[in-house]
Amino acid sequence: MAALQQQVQQQLGKRFAPTMWMAVPAVAGLLLLLWRPSDDGVTICPYRNCTGGACPGCGMTRALASLVKGDVATAWYYHPLSPLVGLELVIGWGIAVAYNRGYLRGTSWRPILTVVLAINAVLLVAVWLVRWRLGHLERVL
Repeated sequence: MAALQQQVQQQLGKRFAPTMWMAVPAVAGLLLLLWRPSDDGVTICPYRNCTGGACPGCGMTRALASLVKGDVATAWYYHPLSPLVGLELVIGWGIAVAYNRGYLRGTSWRPILTVVLAINAVLLVAVWLVRWRLGHLERVL
């Protein structure tokens, strides 16, 4: 019985995994499209909840919500790296879908992903420090 259950789970996983790669970002995009970001709502940022300060990604969720609506100026206001992060998310999603469908089998994306993540981390901290120094973090808190 356990072997049958495991076989059914494997088959369902193979069948629904590609669909999930398509559905999860679509649902996230829809939620960002429907969400009206406000500056005085409850924050989901653990750093801000613990310290009361702005983290390097402060404003990114509101920026991505604005970006999904096509409001690049507001997205830039909330976080200057949001257009880059949005583009990276779309490209990453496309690569994940292509890989999952078998188009990129045998290609190792780990080294590229490591470099991209390291560059993003450096950029986030650098932009955070510049925004802090210029006094722009208070406007997104």
